[in-house]
Amino acid sequence: MLTKRLINVIILLITIWSIGGALGTGNINDRATFKNKEIPLSEANGVVVDSIGNIYVGSDFFGVVQVYDKNGCYFNNFSVKSNAGLFYLGIDSLNNIEVYSVRGCLKTKYDHSGRKISQESLQRIDHTRDISQRSFTSKYGDKYYLAKWPYPHITKNSKTIVSQNIILKSLTALQCIIIAIIGFFSLVIINRRFIEKLFNFKLKSYWSD
Repeated sequence: MLTKRLINVIILLITIWSIGGALGTGNINDRATFKNKEIPLSEANGVVVDSIGNIYVGSDFFGVVQVYDKNGCYFNNFSVKSNAGLFYLGIDSLNNIEVYSVRGCLKTKYDHSGRKISQESLQRIDHTRDISQRSFTSKYGDKYYLAKWPYPHITKNSKTIVSQNIILKSLTALQCIIIAIIGFFSLVIINRRFIEKLFNFKLKSYWSD
């Protein structure tokens, strides 16, 4: 009995953690749910660097741009207007961040803190433009790269400069959703009799002990 309760507690904790991760890695575009909270780099799709060395990482999945200082320490993030769709990053000579939204064909400029400076409509977004790549070369010749293997991280001249903690490294939407589903059905199977008694119905026989 004690073993069963312990298993229940463990599965419940894992399920809750996974649901939280799945919600955290869902598309939160145009919302401030995770404002100023570091989010996983697993879904990042572009990186640019300003003249000071600050690193800007775009994630259309989250709908945010995440900011790190020149030493790779997390600074903040800000939501961008991309109509819950794909966007590309660029940077101008004044260190303003350019966000090219494919859905709606918009070009929006933000300062380093995320304050919107301007917005204009474009006839089309050129997907082949070098405005959103996993690699970026700064004006000083430093080469930055958004690596995905063996875990998401950013390198500068082939040396890691941005590396997240083990929880953020492991969080992806698909993984969390799968674990949450498995955890839920495991709890149902283990507690079949209790659920049948509580809701006064009988589960299918293939869930029997």
